[in-house]
Amino acid sequence: MKEGETGLGTVRAVRNKAGEITGYRALLPRELSNPPKGCKDPDRYQEPIGPLCQTKDEARALLRAVVVELTEKHALRHGLPLCNYLEKVIRSKLQDARGTYPTAGRANLAVSTWRSIDRVWLKAAPFYEWLPEQIEIGDLQHFFDGLKLKNGHRGEPLSAHFIRNVGALLRATFELAGRAPNPMDSVKLPERKKPKVEYLGISAQRKFFRAEAVELRSRVMVGCGMGAGLRVGELLAIESADVHLGDDDPHLWIQYGGPHRSPTKGRETRRVELFEPGLGFWTMWMRQFAAAGPMPFAGPLGGFQKHWAEEFTAWAEHAGRERMTSHIMRHSYAVAMLSGSWGYEPKTLEFVQSQLGHADQATTEKYYGAFEHGTRQLEVRRMTGRVARTTERQIVTAADLLGL
Repeated sequence: MKEGETGLGTVRAVRNKAGEITGYRALLPRELSNPPKGCKDPDRYQEPIGPLCQTKDEARALLRAVVVELTEKHALRHGLPLCNYLEKVIRSKLQDARGTYPTAGRANLAVSTWRSIDRVWLKAAPFYEWLPEQIEIGDLQHFFDGLKLKNGHRGEPLSAHFIRNVGALLRATFELAGRAPNPMDSVKLPERKKPKVEYLGISAQRKFFRAEAVELRSRVMVGCGMGAGLRVGELLAIESADVHLGDDDPHLWIQYGGPHRSPTKGRETRRVELFEPGLGFWTMWMRQFAAAGPMPFAGPLGGFQKHWAEEFTAWAEHAGRERMTSHIMRHSYAVAMLSGSWGYEPKTLEFVQSQLGHADQATTEKYYGAFEHGTRQLEVRRMTGRVARTTERQIVTAADLLGL
């Protein structure tokens, strides 16, 4: 038997002994099923409904009709508790993810945070099984004030970002339940902290890229990511056909953000212009280290190197840093562009936004606006003569960073 999730229950193919499909059986979702007496696992039981259908579409149509009818009857008799709507919101998000990501694993990962929030935090809330219209703003505020004092699984206090994610899930849940006005609009959530931008300045870049304790191919690979401002998933997923080094204007096409051709974070394909030091790193990689096959950064077995980002932790000391993550490649690029530390005239936020693939300039401003402001101050000081203006800029190359 082969199962196919519909989001409203399950449609299961029924086969004969020869393995041939003889029809399709519609199974109710667990929360609407009535386990028979003596059922060994009632929490997982799914009740079959109607006759055997000839096609999968017939079974889906039957399932939808019965689920709608049962849900309405249940709501009329009892009203649906908050937990019921929470499950529907998460299921709906999973359905959307299945249409976006090429594999079930990636789709499940996209909803894993909300599932964890539901299972670990909201399930413990006193209003979890209340009707949405019974939940007052004060109940919600008390719950969120308590979250500020809680620690996560690593023993660290829950971040403002995480608590706001809890709020987003509840806001979507009340919206689905038809609660108006939405009580979450009146709940005070912790303010987002100003993002911490950890980057490598020129001296730290030279220190790292010249560290012989780090394998040369690893240093060049980091240079490819840093020199193009890529997220680590975008770097590892790029395909050789999207690398255009021989063009008059060398560039990359960024189409994927993870394994199995998963979409980028912004769901958009973008063109990234290449110049030194990125161009030098990419040229060296494609000539000396690129893997055979469609993915130049493929692992020894030809697959996506999902564990490569973990190497950054051990490399921190070679850059003179207390800690490093793979995102330092992207931050270092943005800061270098805005400050002109690679020898180019400082670039605008619009240019950085386009290269990084941010959906809007507000995101670029949030992370890197302070660096653009610093560049403007320096230009004013140069214009007023307080700081000497350099007449010639020295472009930083990959060879220079590597000490070649």
